[in-house]
This record gives sequence, structure tokens and C-alpha cells, in this order.
Amino acid sequence: MRALIHTFGFQVVAFLVLHMLWAYPLSFSDSLGQWHAVVVLLYGLRAALQNDSSRVLYSLGYIAGAEVLWRMAPTHLFWEFGKYASVLIATAALLAERWHPRRVLRLENSLVSRGLPVPPEPHSQWSALPIAYILLLFPAAILTFKKLGGSLAWNEISFNLSGPLALAVLSLYLSRRPVNRSQLIRLLVALMAPVVGMAFLVASSTLPLPVVFRDNSNLITSGRYFPNQVSNLLGLGALAGVMFVTVLRGALRLRLIVMLVTTGVVAQALLTFSRGGVYSFLLAAMVFGLHLVRVPLLRRRLFVLAVIFALVASAFLPFLNSYTQGILKRRILAMNTSGRVTIMLADLRAFREHPLLGTGVGISRDYHFIVRGRAAVPHTEPSRMLAEHGILGFSALLILLSMLISGYRRAPPGIGKGLTAAFAVWAVTIMLHSAMRVVATSLGAGLALVTWNVESREGDAE
Repeated sequence: MRALIHTFGFQVVAFLVLHMLWAYPLSFSDSLGQWHAVVVLLYGLRAALQNDSSRVLYSLGYIAGAEVLWRMAPTHLFWEFGKYASVLIATAALLAERWHPRRVLRLENSLVSRGLPVPPEPHSQWSALPIAYILLLFPAAILTFKKLGGSLAWNEISFNLSGPLALAVLSLYLSRRPVNRSQLIRLLVALMAPVVGMAFLVASSTLPLPVVFRDNSNLITSGRYFPNQVSNLLGLGALAGVMFVTVLRGALRLRLIVMLVTTGVVAQALLTFSRGGVYSFLLAAMVFGLHLVRVPLLRRRLFVLAVIFALVASAFLPFLNSYTQGILKRRILAMNTSGRVTIMLADLRAFREHPLLGTGVGISRDYHFIVRGRAAVPHTEPSRMLAEHGILGFSALLILLSMLISGYRRAPPGIGKGLTAAFAVWAVTIMLHSAMRVVATSLGAGLALVTWNVESREGDAE
């Protein structure tokens, strides 16, 4: 029994089950979620100050996976806690690497002597592109302070620019950072566990209730929280599950368990009736798979996974469609954009009238009111940046695109390019339909810039 407890497979399953059990008390306590978030933040900061880049990476992944779960809980955390916590941890790690290079060498020697994986190497130099990206967005913030002033201006700036700020800092930290197979697998587990807890919480709170399905997002099957955010995180958790099952070698039972859990997460994402998260997951998973078809071992594994997924889907999707009285199929196949095109047209109108500096951060809502007859927050990040930042926002978009393209070109063929492409596609598609509401979008873009060293057997399960 003691030997079983120390196996990697047992630890992963126990970690996932622990989060299923933890999510429920978290949902009705006003203090547990707060303490949980603070402990994770302190864990990440401690790792950053100790130059332990592996644990910094895991803490960033965990925060991205847990952010919506924390928002669902009745905590006193401010809305953008996940973004600012990630920025704080990554900034501390960057500064610690610059100020204490000898400690990095001592840590690596200590880990090697104990047979543990060595953290990623510090940056040889910082990239100027993430810094240029965020600096281009600051002038519009000045306009906001001039137009709104005080706390109202700060609220708009925090809501709209905390995501880009997190993207810039995380990209700066993760760009060209080597990550091996062991670190990748543990990152995926750290990201997936809180998402699995959220899925279990939403499912358990849905089952006892009578659910009426209509042709729009469902609040009840989303845990009475914003369906698009729940769907997006469930999709990211499912993508992490697909990557875990594909990349991990050996441990057949563990991969089967994770595959089963991933199927449940996808099912819950479908039941939110928020299509964006499901579409982003499917596109990213397809891109990931297409990059692995030339890797013999992974090609066979992908074929088996595709067959299993097809069999499960052929049995499970009809059941879900029947459970929703046939509305699920109609919802998935519907081509309407839930008002996003109208909002984008309003953003383009604002850009035409304010092409240089934009309207100012958060001010584009006035144009949404003119075009739609009611105010609406931006749902498409590129059009928001054009409307609120003008030509500077357009330049920032070009910088972001060039960063992602450069990351893809640098990535090694096979698994490396597949991971880079999948994270980039997921992050970009989320920006297109859900702006940057969650820090996971920023992390996804940052992970697309990582140097993946995953061809070795490091981290394989026994």
C-alpha cells in the first residue's frame, strides 16, 4: 500500500479527487476560497524567490485553472485576483533570476544530486516585444482618466487591461523558457485539477434541479455563474487532459482514468450551452493532433484516442441531446453570434472616429449603446483594442501576432510545434469570442512561446 501511495499515477488521481471534494465546501464558505487563493499565491511567490522555475510554472498553471472556481465561491477576493497574482509571481521570478544567478546554479546542483528534474534555465535576455505590446496600450488609459477620473477610470482600466498586462508579463517570463516532459506533465495536472473540481461542483449542483434548456447559454448548468467563463475553463481543462493522455508514456490505467475524466469535463462544457469554450477546445485539440501525425508512436496513440472518442461521442452525445430535449444539437449547429458581430461593428465605428489613440479604455461601451440600443462589454479583444486604443492597439495586435508566429517557428517539430500551436489557437480563439476575462487566456499565449524539450523520456510514468 505504501508503495502504491508513492506512485505518480496514485498521486495524480488523488490530486484530482481531492479537488472534486474540495470544490463543494469552497462553494458555500466565504473564507475557504480566500485562504486557498492566498496560499497558492504565497506558494508561487516562495518558488519565485527561491528561483524554482518548475514550481513557478505549476503555480501559474494552477491559478489559471482555479480562477473561475474562486470567482464562483463567495469569497472577498477582488475580481482580477488571478491576473494580478500571476503578474506578481512572474515578476518576482524574473527579478529573482536577475539578482541571484548563483542561487539558480546551487538549486540545479541540489536537484541533480537528488535525481529530481532541473527547473528551466533563466533567460539569457528579456524580449522587448512583450514590453512594447503593453506600453502601446498605456496612452488610452490616460484618456480614460481624463474622461472618467478617479475610481471609475481605475475600474475600467483594471477590467480591460489586466488581461493584456498579464499576457505581457507571462510572455516575458515564459518566452524561450525550456520546459521538459516532466514539467509539462505536472503543469497539465496543476492546470486540470481545479477545472475538474469546478466541473464536479457544477454537475453535482445541476443534477438535483429541474433544468429548462433554451437556445442560449444556461446559467443553471454553469453553476449559476457566467456560462462563457465556465465553458472556456472547462475547454482548457479538457485540452490539458488530451495533452496529458497523449504525451504521457506508459501508465495505461492512469491515462484511461484521465481520458474518462476529460470526457466528463467536455460533457459539462456542452451542457453550459456556451459554445465558445467547446469550439476553442475542439480547434486546439485538432491542431495539436495534426502536428503529431508524423510521430510514429504518437500517431498510433492518436488513432486509438480518436477511435475511443468517436465511440464515446456516438453513445454519449445522443444521450445529452435527449437530456436537453434535442436543443443541444440545435444550439451547437446554430450560426448566430449572440450579438458579438453587432458589438464588433460598434467597435469599428469607434475606431473610424478615433483612429489615433482610440476612445480610451472602457469608453467603447458608449458606441455599443449607440449601435445596439444598450451598453455591452467588449467580447472580441482585437476589435476592442482597435476601438479603445486606435492605431496603437492595431500595432499591439501585430506585435502579439508576430510573437506567436515566432514562437511557432522556433518550436521543434512534432510535440513541440503541436503544443505551441494548440496553446496559441486556444488563446487566440478565446480572445475572439470572450475577450480576456480570465488569466488562462494570457497564460495560453505565454505557453505558446515556451521552448518545449519534450522528446526525452523525462517524466515518464513507470
